[in-house]
Amino acid sequence: MKGMVVGGAVVFFCLMGGFRGSAVAGTEGATGAEFLKLSEGARAVGMGESQVALSGDVYSPFWNPAGLARVGTPQGALQYGDWLENSRHHLMAVAWPVKKSGAVAVGCSRLETDPFPGFDAQGSLTGTLRSDATVLTLSWGQRLFSSGEPDSGLMGGCSIKGFQENLAGVTETGFAADVGLLWRPGEGLRDRWEWLRHWGAGVAVKNLGPGVTFDREPAPLPLDVAAGLAYSQWVSGDLISAEADWHSPVGEDPYGTVGVEYWCRDLLALRGGFRMDQDSGPGVRAGLGVRLGAVQLDYAWAGYGDDLGPTHRISMTVLFGHRVRGASRSFADELRRTMDRGRSHMLSGFYDKAVLDFHRALQIDPENNEALTLLMECGEKMEDSP
Repeated sequence: MKGMVVGGAVVFFCLMGGFRGSAVAGTEGATGAEFLKLSEGARAVGMGESQVALSGDVYSPFWNPAGLARVGTPQGALQYGDWLENSRHHLMAVAWPVKKSGAVAVGCSRLETDPFPGFDAQGSLTGTLRSDATVLTLSWGQRLFSSGEPDSGLMGGCSIKGFQENLAGVTETGFAADVGLLWRPGEGLRDRWEWLRHWGAGVAVKNLGPGVTFDREPAPLPLDVAAGLAYSQWVSGDLISAEADWHSPVGEDPYGTVGVEYWCRDLLALRGGFRMDQDSGPGVRAGLGVRLGAVQLDYAWAGYGDDLGPTHRISMTVLFGHRVRGASRSFADELRRTMDRGRSHMLSGFYDKAVLDFHRALQIDPENNEALTLLMECGEKMEDSP
């Protein structure tokens, strides 16, 4: 069996490792379970795969599980990815806030390929092979310290992942863990240093755990330590966000990623980014998003040069908060308090605080037109103020 899968294993591991030289089993410094590196969410991919400090939705478990602490309303996600060499990458996930206990998320991602030829150790064709990999994730994020304002303070999170890879009847199973921290300045710091209100920072350690053995070949997990710095600014009622991340993966050279996103009237998003470690192609990323009430559709394009061609991802995120709010008095009470606090901050001229309140109100009730209108008004006033 070992000789039979030699050729197929090389192809499959190259696919999952992003065509890095160390991704092929059996080479010096190689890691196993390379599919754990695949990026989740078209929004993040379109921003150059930079999301450690901006994470705050159902896709947070992949980038930084601490971002789940920012999830204020239940949401679900579906992703379809047209990956390299006739392979596909799918995701299903849900995230749900838990009263006074942050938020939890459950996800299932899968990588599968079309049948491809297998060769023995002498290079002779042995037939066709099938391959796939599945990852199940359970995550939790919690606010560790807060100034009392929504979406501020120090947040922490963790994920537990179980995975299985199949290649021509050979199976690899294992588990891994992710941990992360996210910090966004609170009211006290922002009052002292006005410029801090635009910034956020995060750090994540991904794929902690014992190594794996595939066909009697042991290998460590693809451990990655990542840190990110994010900046957000309102311009004439539109939101611009940018992030730069730095990764230090085990057995590989450190690399950086950068990305930017522009939301026009909270309806249309334009994104672009760059990943600096890519061996095939320049590492350019681009994407766009459309938000219609409780539904957000995102698309991302990633280029891998003329030889490999581009990849495409489409993801859909659905917020269920407005439905839950209708059935739960606590959601209605929270929405009312948040809107009242935002109006009060707006009347007092504290537009940065009002923006946070109205953004929180839209997380609770994505179809709240009043919150959207006041949010854009605050952005315009912040832009006009000296």
